[in-house]
Amino acid sequence: MTRRHGGTGLGLAIASKLVELMGGRIWVDSPWIEPGTLAWVDGSAFHFTAGFSPSKSGETEAISEDACWPARTSDSPGVESHQEQPSRVAAR
Repeated sequence: MTRRHGGTGLGLAIASKLVELMGGRIWVDSPWIEPGTLAWVDGSAFHFTAGFSPSKSGETEAISEDACWPARTSDSPGVESHQEQPSRVAAR
């Protein structure tokens, strides 16, 4: 494979379809500006929106931050959120 990090190139196609099915959109900024620092960053920043409906039963369960974001290791790529306090609620 000629890509620096390898792969089949299907990730964006799969993500695009999932976002489309959730009534959202996906886009990329490359290069992009780091929020808060206004410094240009090499690489790409992928963004998406998605629509979610409230639970039919009205019950929700809070999810801990640890359950949402697995630990990153120095050799594994990851997804970073630029929100200061992301909120996550799972519907049963």
